[in-house]
Amino acid sequence: MNPLEKLQHITTFVFDFDGVLTNGSLILTEGGEERRTMNIYDGYAIRHAANEGFKIFIISGSTIPGARTRLSKLGAMESFFFFFYKHEVLMGIFKKYELSSEEVLYMGDDVPDFEAMQACGVRTCPPNAMPEIFSNVDLITLAKGGEGAVREIIEKTLRIQDKWNSISIQQA
Repeated sequence: MNPLEKLQHITTFVFDFDGVLTNGSLILTEGGEERRTMNIYDGYAIRHAANEGFKIFIISGSTIPGARTRLSKLGAMESFFFFFYKHEVLMGIFKKYELSSEEVLYMGDDVPDFEAMQACGVRTCPPNAMPEIFSNVDLITLAKGGEGAVREIIEKTLRIQDKWNSISIQQA
């Protein structure tokens, strides 16, 4: 089955945070705080997918103050931060929500995502992912992490399932 056909069966999105929902950069304050930015278009797509009944989860090895609140407001069911064994967390999600691998899309960008990605029916990454990830994915987005990669894969999935409600622009 080609990767785009696999998107027909997706009910659940799992995203890494740093490098996927952010560009992977950190801004360090003089007080030692770490700051990150998220893309507003990714946020819109998460909200739209959640409103269409898709399950959305975030699994990150980092601790990101404020991210859980933002992601919850967007409709993420659960966000897991400071988890280094992402595969174990993912298996817990599969069990709790009675998911099969074929219905789960995972987007990651680095070695800590590798094992979890292998358990999912669709494996994706942004083009700024580490080389070890590229050879093990079904789809690579055109947009980089933190620059619309999440929007791109959600929109592609929802369009294939005829669940993306775009406005039509008419010529005046």
